[in-house]
Amino acid sequence: AVLTADGILRSCLFEGGEVDIRPILRAADLRPTRRLEDLAHAMTECVRLKPDGHSGHGNQQMSRIGG
Repeated sequence: AVLTADGILRSCLFEGGEVDIRPILRAADLRPTRRLEDLAHAMTECVRLKPDGHSGHGNQQMSRIGG
């Protein structure tokens, strides 16, 4: 998984699911253990969204994802 500069957790640089973790990180009312649970769930979801294969080109330019 890759975490982008804008808080998006991506299952793959080129293709696959994205999980926005900014709401978890910015939530002021979450107790620390709940924040860790939510982050763990976001990681699990990101892995679940990972594609089995790639189309060869991806759906985003490398400059957009930091490469």
